[in-house]
Amino acid sequence: MKSYLTQLSKAYYQGTPEVSNEEYDALEAIYGQSINGSGDIKHLYRMFSLKKHYDVDGELPLNKKQCTLTHKLDGAAVAIVYLGGKFQHALTRGNGVEGRDISEKVLSLGVPTTITSTNPTQITGEVVASKDVENSRNYASGALNQKDLSVWEQRKLEGNISFVAYNIQTNLLGWGEQTSYTQDMTALHDQGFKVITLGVGATETFDKNHQIVTTYTPWDSIYPTDGLVYRTTDNNAFNELGFTDKFPRGAIAWKEKQEAVQTTLLSVEWSTGKSGKVTPVAILEPVTIGEAIVARATLNNKAYIEALDLELGCTVEVIRSGEIIPKIIGRVY
Repeated sequence: MKSYLTQLSKAYYQGTPEVSNEEYDALEAIYGQSINGSGDIKHLYRMFSLKKHYDVDGELPLNKKQCTLTHKLDGAAVAIVYLGGKFQHALTRGNGVEGRDISEKVLSLGVPTTITSTNPTQITGEVVASKDVENSRNYASGALNQKDLSVWEQRKLEGNISFVAYNIQTNLLGWGEQTSYTQDMTALHDQGFKVITLGVGATETFDKNHQIVTTYTPWDSIYPTDGLVYRTTDNNAFNELGFTDKFPRGAIAWKEKQEAVQTTLLSVEWSTGKSGKVTPVAILEPVTIGEAIVARATLNNKAYIEALDLELGCTVEVIRSGEIIPKIIGRVY
């Protein structure tokens, strides 16, 4: 990183600057002292998550005809940075501002080591395992966390792990040469990346039941998905919509409301968090929800237990709130 900054500085003083002064200052601010005490590295661009919108929540807060529709992959988010057209590093999502270096593992997935654009570039995507793998999301994340590279290689092969790109940011001051999301994906495909979609139009990409009606490349069907993504197609319009503290306003994850699964409440344990707060936790007869086996669920507080009229041995309905956190939503009998 610092060698790249030295290269830029040298080019500037030779009268052949490779980036603007503003871009150099931004890179210096990010990478001049990039690695913190924990070993994490700052992202070139912040990594945001997507706001979820369920089918029972009413109309989407976006104009569908101005959006590109893609599958939402279910894996581990990763950002790859290229400086001067060369692979610099790959980072886990972390807290969205900085992440852990996993460059060697991501390079072993066959991502390009060079790209034609010399602009500072961050390419975001998902490291995913085959949907045939049990708990495929956890499998992909667990594989990336392996310190032993031989274990990583074994899991990569057994789980058919791959990197699939779904976002590109090519200029610290704007969106680069591409003006639309479809063009972004085409550009990434031409550079050798697997991409979430290729050549999908901004309209007529879905039917009234939100079903994909566009043909996707064959690899897309072998990886797990957990919903659809509506993304404003025009990059300038997407940028103008801006961001909240957590989400871009120009993209949203559409999901079907998950059906509840019934199981038995066996007991209740009380858990003390780091802040000292004591929270009741339901111990359940293990039940499969989606790809996960659920045996525990948070009960929030005593008032929540009383409101649902819960007692040991009763049958309860459980969902995975946000498809992640197990939650009891009611008593059956």
